[in-house]
Amino acid sequence: MFANETPFEKTHDLKVLRLACAKICDGFKDFIRPCAEITTYAVGNRYPNRRELVKHNAEFAIKHAKIIYDFVIGKLNLPK
Repeated sequence: MFANETPFEKTHDLKVLRLACAKICDGFKDFIRPCAEITTYAVGNRYPNRRELVKHNAEFAIKHAKIIYDFVIGKLNLPK
């Protein structure tokens, strides 16, 4: 969004950021579940009543964070 000079809400919630990015690029629509899962691990575990951490969920979040990162880097035409 920054690269397109599009204003956006400052948040750590990837679900919110994904919705905003999807208005610019349809490819972000593919990341609904991964963004929810990553947000849970990145933000949700900082607060009381957090979700129990499970290894396979953490592995899913890490794997998809890399996929999203590579997707964004590719859209910006930046080297990996």
